[in-house]
Parts: sequence; C-alpha cells; structure tokens
Amino acid sequence: PPHVVMSTSKRKSSNNSSPTSKKRKMTSTTGSSGVISNMNIGFIGAGNMARALVEGMLVSGEVNKKNIYASCTSLSSLNYKKMEALGVNVTINNKHVITNSDTIILAVKPYQILDILDELQETYKELTATNPLTGVSKPPKNLRPLIISVANGVLIKEIEQKTQISWNIGGSSMVGHLPVIRCIPSVASAVCAGVTVYTCGKYCNETDVKPFQEIFSLCGHCEEVPEKSISALASLGGSGVAFMALIVEAMTDGGVLVGISKPLGEKIVAHTMISTAKLIIERNWQPSEIKYAVSSPAGTTIRGIQVMEDRGVRGAIIGAIQVTTERAEHLKPKSDSQTKED
Repeated sequence: PPHVVMSTSKRKSSNNSSPTSKKRKMTSTTGSSGVISNMNIGFIGAGNMARALVEGMLVSGEVNKKNIYASCTSLSSLNYKKMEALGVNVTINNKHVITNSDTIILAVKPYQILDILDELQETYKELTATNPLTGVSKPPKNLRPLIISVANGVLIKEIEQKTQISWNIGGSSMVGHLPVIRCIPSVASAVCAGVTVYTCGKYCNETDVKPFQEIFSLCGHCEEVPEKSISALASLGGSGVAFMALIVEAMTDGGVLVGISKPLGEKIVAHTMISTAKLIIERNWQPSEIKYAVSSPAGTTIRGIQVMEDRGVRGAIIGAIQVTTERAEHLKPKSDSQTKED
C-alpha cells in the first residue's frame, strides 16, 4: 500500500460546546453529494439498530448493498439471516469488516465495546509490508477509517483511549488516533425518518464529519450536539419512538372502546401524529398553540385533556424521559478487570 500519514489536524469537538453553538441540521431530502458513493460502510454488530440503518441507506438509493459489510456472532443467528436477506456482505469475522470498510460503525452493546476496540487495534498492529494481515490477503481498504459508535453510555474519551493504532509499512512505523464520532440514531432510520444526535471526537476533522453527515442524513434528521446532552436527547429521539408508539397504541385502544376498528383507528392516529409534527416543524407552532387551536371553550377536546392531566399523562411522560436518561448514563463498557473476572 502507499505510504500513509495520519491526519494531525483536529476539529473542535462538541464535547465542551455551549448550548448556543452552531448545530448542523440535515435531512434525508438533501441526498448524497457523492462523498459516500464509493465508500464501504461496515457494521460490527447486526442487531435492530444496525439493520435499521442499513435499510434506510438502501431505501434512500444512495448506497449500494455491495458497499455494506456487517459482522454477526453466528451463521445460524436470526440477525445474520435478516442482514443476509438485505443482500449486503455478512460475515462472522469482525476483521473482515474492519479491513474492507472506510467507515466502521460499532453497533454492539456497551459492555462489548472494549473487546471490539481491542480487536480493531490488534488488526492494525498485525499490518506489515510483507505480512499485511493474519487471515486476509490484502491490507485494510482504509488505513484511517472513521469509527462511529452507536452504543449508549460510552463516552468518546473512552473510545479514543482504545483507538490509537499503529502499523508498519515498508519499515516505517506509523502511530496515530482514529477519528471517532459518537451518535444515537433511532429505529425509524429504516424508513429514512430517524433522528440522530451526534458528537465528534477531538481527532475528527471536517473530512471525517462530511461522510458521517451524508450517511446518517440519508436515514432522517441529523444534528450535532454537545456530548453532555446526548443521553437526554437520545431519550427524546431514540426512546421517544417507543413512547410515541405507546401513545398511538393507547389512542387506538380508545378508538376500539368507542367502536372504531383497530386497523382504521391505528391509521388515523398515526397520521394525526404526523400532522401534529408537521405543524411544529413546518409552521413553528408551539404545542400549546396547537392544543388551544383545537380546544373550544367547554368543548370535547378540553374535556379529554382534563382527563389526561388528571390521570398524570404529562407527569408520566416527563418521568419516562428522566429515568431513560439516567439509565443511559449508567450504561458503561466492561473494564479490563471486569472482563477478566467474567
């Protein structure tokens, strides 16, 4: 491979950004500018979130399935079969994903992160001019891949401690840190309507951020935030999909109670949720404005709202956001000592 020098330029991280710092906002309607057209995207982990992102990329039409790689724990696992059905390159060998990808997405549980990063480091340590890699016939496609973590609760600094890599090419030793971006997407990425919040590590530069933005904006709304806010925003945008689904389910059940069939009620409620969101996003209406626009004095809507307030719906939702945020902040990768004890 050619002589490669790690980029030393650093991009200002969002870790210490103020709430008023400029945010990037991108949606799936922007399309790809071509940065990712020939880029290989790898997933270590093939669960629900990885599959949702892959489906969104394929639905967008901007990413070819031949450019997507994913690793799974077992050939017989359901995740393997589901990913294989999408037509992407599936393997049970993480090194195969690492060596074939320009961007590597860590889509595993928080407690698995450190082991995966150890494997990534070892993969690059094995690289030499005469013996590129154990078990493969060629060196990695990209000697400085972008590392993207979707693991909740794992801080960028914890990942960066494990992403200092080294290799030897033609007798010249190279050492440097890989760029890291931490993000929390949502399963709605599968239909290009997801919400992804992200924070860039200190070794990222604009060249690293651009492909990330293109990949994740294909799957929906993408916004950069300070890392200190990422758990709370993940509760709104990630867990929030489940909370919204519960509201849809409850309203549908209410419809059944008053004589509406479940399929019809579910469809009407889902479209009502979309229309409410569009008023907020496209017209900049405040939720309270929508409420009072619909509610007439002594009318039907305000009586329904009275029942919801009396039964603690508002408080329950606020509490749900609080506990999911607290739980996310307690999710941590296993330490080396914990791994040895296990």
